[in-house]
Amino acid sequence: MLVQDVRGPVCDLGEGPWWDARTHRLVWVDLLAGFVHMLDPGTEGCRTVVVGQPVSAVVRAGENWLLTVETGFELRDPEWKTLSSYEIFRKPTKVRMNDAGCDPAGRLYAGSLAYDDREGLGCLYRLDQDGGCHELVTGLGISNGLAWSPDHRTMYHVDSAARVIYAREYDETTGSLGAAPVFYTHTDDDAMPDGIAVDAQGGLWVALWDGGRVIRLDATGHVTAQVSVPALRVTSVAFGDEDLRTLYLTTARTGLNEATLKAYPGSGRVHFFHTDVPGLSVAGAALFSLPDSSPASPHGCPRRAT
Repeated sequence: MLVQDVRGPVCDLGEGPWWDARTHRLVWVDLLAGFVHMLDPGTEGCRTVVVGQPVSAVVRAGENWLLTVETGFELRDPEWKTLSSYEIFRKPTKVRMNDAGCDPAGRLYAGSLAYDDREGLGCLYRLDQDGGCHELVTGLGISNGLAWSPDHRTMYHVDSAARVIYAREYDETTGSLGAAPVFYTHTDDDAMPDGIAVDAQGGLWVALWDGGRVIRLDATGHVTAQVSVPALRVTSVAFGDEDLRTLYLTTARTGLNEATLKAYPGSGRVHFFHTDVPGLSVAGAALFSLPDSSPASPHGCPRRAT
């Protein structure tokens, strides 16, 4: 497959690609820099919004924008003015929010990690349509990619530190999670699975941090394809364009020395290639307000889900 790059900005830590079907634009973030980029693939025109703090994911919430930021969530209007916020962690924080994604019903699931990479401090949260926030899973290393199976019965969830992808039982009606059998463990090299996306056949495309490639897993967890990328640290993937046959890849250059950057000149850029099997459309958030109060604590744990 021919891998190309878009003429967008070079990011230190590109992350969170999301296809905005409303405007036919690719949205992604430069996470620690606190930038949101919005690219029109047709014209290659790109708008950048300065969030003012680390931002790990952005999705639509009606006409507004829902952001996963360093300490929790923000809701912003179409022109990016802050409407409300919900704090899980208090600043200064040793833990921050990370990758996020919406389930088919419009709930937002978002993970967290420790700034110093200590394992066991990561959690997975769910933000419901009414703005209620629930802690679902604790004791994770790096809570990362999230995606749902075509039949909406499984939520795939990555713990990058463990190099594992779980196939968690998922109830679309309630948003609750059940058993979490291991779907895939990456043992080929020192790369870590990062962001993920599901295609219409149930194949799971996986970005490999420090792997210089993306892989596709079939519904049984076996590798069926791999595509090399001119960036060592591939962070996430998302299907886009009208037919959802373009897979966009975000990458990072953070922490790489000059020799590695020379060997991987596409580090920090967004790349793409075309797939034979289209991706699944990804929902935005069915959310129009955030709660007035925040349960922030030094431990970053709001109330447990029931």
